[in-house]
Amino acid sequence: MLGYATLIKHPNDELVYCVYLVPGNPKVAPDDLPQLHDKMLTDQFISKALGNDFKIERMKAGVVI
Repeated sequence: MLGYATLIKHPNDELVYCVYLVPGNPKVAPDDLPQLHDKMLTDQFISKALGNDFKIERMKAGVVI
């Protein structure tokens, strides 16, 4: 899997977690995206930034051209 995640803290203390997956990997289907998104939440840096008491919205997908 190729891609990266961003963590952005807004002035209102809201933390935005966003995952960018680079298309073209034949082993990754669109149905795999929610699982890959959630798996990245276990990354040591992402999980530390989010803390134990975070709320997260359902993953949304979009195409970037």
